[in-house]
Amino acid sequence: MNKLFFHPQCVLYVGQSFDTILHHHHSVQIIIGIEALIQVNNEHNNQLISKAIIIPANYSHKLIINNTAIVTIFIDAQSAFYQQLRLSCKHITFNCFQEVSLCVSTLKSLSDLATEDLKCDYVGQLIEKVINELTIKGICQTPLDERIKQVLLQLDNHQDSQLPIDDLASSVHLSTSRLAHLFKAQVGIPIRRYSLWRRLRYAIEYANDKGSLTEGAYYAGFSDSAHLSRVFKEMFGFNPSSIISKKVPLRLFFL
Repeated sequence: MNKLFFHPQCVLYVGQSFDTILHHHHSVQIIIGIEALIQVNNEHNNQLISKAIIIPANYSHKLIINNTAIVTIFIDAQSAFYQQLRLSCKHITFNCFQEVSLCVSTLKSLSDLATEDLKCDYVGQLIEKVINELTIKGICQTPLDERIKQVLLQLDNHQDSQLPIDDLASSVHLSTSRLAHLFKAQVGIPIRRYSLWRRLRYAIEYANDKGSLTEGAYYAGFSDSAHLSRVFKEMFGFNPSSIISKKVPLRLFFL
C-alpha cells in the first residue's frame, strides 16, 4: 500500500513509483529506490542513475522509475531541514541533482515503511535520521517557548481560516517581527509557511474523508479547488486530485 506522511517541514511518500513529465517544484526532493536503482533526467536530458538522489528546489527534472518501490521526501525550502542541508552539506551542491549515500540500516528502516504499520513518532524520527546522515551536525532540539505553544494551539484550532500574524502576535504580547523571528527559530519554518502547510494538511485530510477536493479546499480556507491544487502542485510537483480520486491507492498519515 502506498503511504503519504505529512510532517511540518516535509512530506514523505513510500510506495510504487511512477514516471513523470518534465517538472519542477518548490521543495527539495530526496528520492530513494527500495528495490532497484532510480533514474532522473534533467531538462537537457542528462541522466543520473543511483540508489539515492537529491534534487534541488525549482530544478526541472523527470523520473524514469516506473513500477518499482521508492521512498521520496519533499523538504520545504524554507524549513530548518533545508537550512541544515544547505549549511552542513559541503559535499552537496544545490544547482544540480546528485547522488547521496545513506547507511544500510537507514535504507532498511525506510523500506520497512512500505510493509509495516509504524508509529508516526517513529516515522518523524526516521526522517530526522535521514537528514542527519546527510549533514555534519544533527538537529538541535530545544524546548518550545510557551508563547510559541500558544500560537501553535491557535493555528490548530482555526483549521478553516488563515489567522492574521498581527493578531497572533498581539495574543501573546509580542510584536509581529519578534513573533516571526522566534517562531522561525523554534519551529524551523516561517510562521506563514507553517500556516500554509497546516492548511494543506487539513485540506487533503478533509478532502480524503469526503472524497471531494472542493470540500477540502473550502474547509481549509482556500478560495476553491483550483487554488488548493495550484498551491499543492507548486510544493510537491503533482496534483492532489490523483490522491482524492483514488487513482493512486494511498493511506495518509499526519505526523
